[in-house]
Amino acid sequence: MMGDAEKTQLEEMLMCPVCQDIFRDPRQLPCGHSMCMGCLESLMDHSSDIPFRCPDCRTFFGQIMGWCCSVCGS
Repeated sequence: MMGDAEKTQLEEMLMCPVCQDIFRDPRQLPCGHSMCMGCLESLMDHSSDIPFRCPDCRTFFGQIMGWCCSVCGS
């Protein structure tokens, strides 16, 4: 059985930095950070930064492979 410290560490590893909940449909950014697909969609739709910036490390990156925001109509 997992101890409290191990459980807390695992929960932190599985927590989305945007919604602060356990990942739902996680997506990894080119910088290596992850977030929920819904959070990524929301950030991409409402971001004024072009190219997009990671909310964790603020690294700039271009279009996410296989992803297009709803503004594009895809």
